[in-house]
Amino acid sequence: MKKLLAFLFVLLFVSSSFALELKANGSYRIRMFNTWGGGGSDAGIDHGGKQWNFGNVKDGDDDDQFFDQRFRLKLTADNGDGIRGVVMFEMGDATWGDKNSYARLGAGDGDADVEVLNAYIEIDKWFYAKAGVFSFDTPNSVVISEELAGILVGKDFDQFAVNLLYSKLYDGGSNSRGYDNNDDADLFGVMVPVKTDYFNVTPYFLYSHISYNGQLDNADHYGNMVRLYQGRLNPALDVSRSFSLMGREFLQDTFHNNYKDADAWWVGAAFDGKLPNGIDWRLHGVYGSANVNAKQGKDLEMQGFLIDGSLTYVVDRYKFDVYGLFSPGFDAEDYRNASNGDDLNMLPTVAPDYLVNTTYAPMFFDAIGMGCFTQDPAGWSMIGAQTTFNSIERLKHILDVAYIWNMIGTGVAEAAGVDAGDNANYRYMFDDFIEAALVSEYQIAEGTTLSMLTGILKPLDTNNYGTTHFEKDVAAAVNFMLQYNF
Repeated sequence: MKKLLAFLFVLLFVSSSFALELKANGSYRIRMFNTWGGGGSDAGIDHGGKQWNFGNVKDGDDDDQFFDQRFRLKLTADNGDGIRGVVMFEMGDATWGDKNSYARLGAGDGDADVEVLNAYIEIDKWFYAKAGVFSFDTPNSVVISEELAGILVGKDFDQFAVNLLYSKLYDGGSNSRGYDNNDDADLFGVMVPVKTDYFNVTPYFLYSHISYNGQLDNADHYGNMVRLYQGRLNPALDVSRSFSLMGREFLQDTFHNNYKDADAWWVGAAFDGKLPNGIDWRLHGVYGSANVNAKQGKDLEMQGFLIDGSLTYVVDRYKFDVYGLFSPGFDAEDYRNASNGDDLNMLPTVAPDYLVNTTYAPMFFDAIGMGCFTQDPAGWSMIGAQTTFNSIERLKHILDVAYIWNMIGTGVAEAAGVDAGDNANYRYMFDDFIEAALVSEYQIAEGTTLSMLTGILKPLDTNNYGTTHFEKDVAAAVNFMLQYNF
């Protein structure tokens, strides 16, 4: 805290000495989660295989109640001539009130550490540039949504623009003898937003090289390209947690023990426009390919695509949305053949945060709602509808219903050697789901809202895997969030 106060004092002194304009804004958020039949312990994140239990657990850890809170402060020093320095601090996420852990929240217990989330310089002159640590999202946050250390340079040409990106996604640094361990991941990208008289389109291209051990270990959500590394010292002795395939943990999976490094690329385009009858439309498609090099044996080839879109119609106080997603997966036979050098049909992803700024299917893609944990969209498909309306002034409601398919065959788990008796609650064990959620948001004052999410997520089919029978149960949640933006 003393370092933070010293930094603020220096920034205020500099701004007064050189006539800079100092702007401060940020947010405070506190959430209360109440889940039953799913979510498990600690915000639904995989602690011991307890995410989305659907009533089938051995230790009674079938529901959870807890709070979390976060404070963000963004400071911008603007010289008034197109040059800005930006730093954003974050305190949190601090979690407390959980029956399994986080018994108290104190100033010195490590749950409320202050960290620098963003720190960059921004130039907006005859060209645009941003350098430092900043946020970056691909369209709909399908491939990556993360704070990046890198450089973004762009030029606006009225009807179109060109933006170039380079980022060091992760760097393991040097060892005790000064040698670089080459534990890194690089990202290169080009994006060209174009405006036409009929629609807007942003084609983009990304390329990434992920070195051996190059994991994004600080990401809250992982894509299927992230954990290409040896998770434990000796997989033959310790198989309790090895590798992630398509964002879904498969235990005792010897297929992934020999990765070395990977090269991946993506090409996509995001469209949006308006139909003559006042319907807004959005369409996005991306194709990706990755070659995961093996230390020995056959390389792993991944390639796949994702298409999603929506139609929006507004009349009076109502807004109606219809949306869809399609992303192919694979079955057990494809999985086994991939170990012999065949392609694995799946879109590679790095750190997705799917539909991070929307509420489509919030009980599934946000796990327990309100942005707590995000599913990798690769290998899922869905159709859904949403209605937004105001019942009274300042009170908005969003009703969302979706039908979701798991495009990865349930037999893949058996092919990967999963112990069904201990891991009978993973989502990939089920074929399809129905999701329904109601989000109500009340504006207490300008910049201050109180939200409540009530939702259910129900698997529609049962699967017999090994000796375990999966129950037809329902995961439910009643969650609250107080958000203050200043």
